[in-house]
Amino acid sequence: ESRPGGSGPLGANSWVDKNDRSKVRHRVFVTGISGGGEWLDRGVLHKHFSRFGVVLDVFIPRGKKVAYISFQEAQVLEDVLKLEQMRIDNCWLRLIVADPRPEPRPE
Repeated sequence: ESRPGGSGPLGANSWVDKNDRSKVRHRVFVTGISGGGEWLDRGVLHKHFSRFGVVLDVFIPRGKKVAYISFQEAQVLEDVLKLEQMRIDNCWLRLIVADPRPEPRPE
């Protein structure tokens, strides 16, 4: 599936429309605590976190075992952060507030 103006889960690392920087303010940083790496999949993360609210972006940096999930609303981020940890399949994950993505540098 692809989303208008952004990248789909089959191509790039992110769902977000790179031209709309407002979509990446309410972010959680996700890292594995124990278990395997099955959770490290954009589709799995998007589906899991969507039960809390609208997910705007799922970003997994290349070569890293971490992810950033961006939400439409600050309240959704707050609700997720109250959990501190969560389990996806056999994997325990730590949830930490992430800094907003930096603005692109002018060229």
